[in-house]
Amino acid sequence: MGALLPLILVLGAGALYMLSKASTKPGELSPATPGTPAEPGQLPGPTDPQAPAKPARPETVATAVQAALALETDPAKLAEFAASLLPDYPKESAQLAARAALLELGKVQPPPQLPPAQPAFPDPGPAIIPTLPPSPVAFPGVGSTAYVATNDNGPSGMLLIHDAPSTQAPVVSKVSRGGSVIITDVGAPGFLRVLTPSQVDGYAASRYLAASPPAGAEQPTTEIVT
Repeated sequence: MGALLPLILVLGAGALYMLSKASTKPGELSPATPGTPAEPGQLPGPTDPQAPAKPARPETVATAVQAALALETDPAKLAEFAASLLPDYPKESAQLAARAALLELGKVQPPPQLPPAQPAFPDPGPAIIPTLPPSPVAFPGVGSTAYVATNDNGPSGMLLIHDAPSTQAPVVSKVSRGGSVIITDVGAPGFLRVLTPSQVDGYAASRYLAASPPAGAEQPTTEIVT
């Protein structure tokens, strides 16, 4: 009996193996061992908690990349985001890395300072208004009164009345400084035709006549008819 016991155990193990093979029908898959990859023809086992997560959907990544390019100003954060997208999204990662490099360059090299704008026209400085000599007094015209405005009183300051508009013409009368005459014609250059208080008609140099009596004029008026 003792000699038959090993033979019985071997036959029993063989019978159990045959029964396990017969219980799997043709085309049926065996479950995979938990935590191990499934062999060809087997269903996958439970998910391994250490397995890497699946990458995000492309449309979600594109939205996040566009937001980062538009809003983020920290080059370190952009570079970290770019590294996280490799190797699944190389194009988006390259865009973020380029933007980070530009921002980093801007920190190291500030933009050049432009010189102050020059005015279109130079400043001419304070305006200089020239002082013009006083213009000669314009008499109202024919029929108005003019006054003798020579330099001196007395005989040496009397206005000469000529019989023609020239200093070389004969003198027909003399009127003292401050005396008045009536203008009868203004056509001769440098001379006015006048009528003296004694009704002498002649010509007087216009530079010695004024529209008002001069200060300190001789009184009373003296006229010498020649």
